[in-house]
Amino acid sequence: MESVATIKKFRDKGLIGELIHFIQSEVMHRGLDNLWVIPINEKIEKVYEKYGFETVEKN
Repeated sequence: MESVATIKKFRDKGLIGELIHFIQSEVMHRGLDNLWVIPINEKIEKVYEKYGFETVEKN
C-alpha cells in the first residue's frame, strides 16, 4: 500500500488502527518477518508508535 487518507467525517473513529491490525495479521499469516512504514510527519509517526512500530532511522 502506498498511501492512506481518511475522509474528515470518519476521522478519530479508530479506522487506521483497524487497517494497521489487518495489515499486521496479513504479514504474519504470510510468514513475513518485517513490516516497514514510512511516516510522512511526526503526527503519523506517533500513530504508528501507538500500534507498536519503532523508529529505526531518521533523516
